[in-house]
Amino acid sequence: MGLTAKILRHERLRQLLEFNRNYARGIRVKSPPIFILGCGHSGTSVLLKMLNMHPHIHAIPFESRAYLKAAWKTRMAEFLWQKNTIAAGVARWVRDNRAGEAYWGHPRVFRLHYEELVGNFDAVMPRICDFLGEPYDASMRNFHKRDLTLFRSPTTQQPPTAAGKHHAQLRNWQINQQLFNGAGKWKREMTADEKAYFKQHAGQMLIDYGYAADMEW
Repeated sequence: MGLTAKILRHERLRQLLEFNRNYARGIRVKSPPIFILGCGHSGTSVLLKMLNMHPHIHAIPFESRAYLKAAWKTRMAEFLWQKNTIAAGVARWVRDNRAGEAYWGHPRVFRLHYEELVGNFDAVMPRICDFLGEPYDASMRNFHKRDLTLFRSPTTQQPPTAAGKHHAQLRNWQINQQLFNGAGKWKREMTADEKAYFKQHAGQMLIDYGYAADMEW
């Protein structure tokens, strides 16, 4: 059994146990499920944790990978072994965003930019709740006060490093921090060569999406 198969089987077991615990506690699902989809590291996990604070919403405590397609082995291998290369990062960003474009205008889809969520939470979160048919709950702003682990690590403590086996712990620690604005960090962290590669392969998409006015960044 490959690493990916082990991960998927482990997550199915966790989902089953979580369902059984909730059923025993009298929790019943009365509303349609909410799916949070987006490019990696675009704020989807933080949004999930915010929604989990709402008294009418219960978050599945891990990322489900529910929509892996037939080429999931190739994509998982690409993620595991090439995720630290600029080529793989740009390819994933383009692929993930292109996949969502077809649904942007759908009436059951709420399109959200990370920058909107962290920059204007008090205005944006009530709109999200209204879209979901739920009243806004002020406790959602205090999402960081309730620990939740979404990644394959049992702890939410800050790890000594972000690399290797500590990456999942880092992700858990990040989503349990108070809301902060990390918008535009990618511009400061990219090297000159990485910026040149991104502009060549996806620069126009940045402009189309409103993240850049031109190629001079």
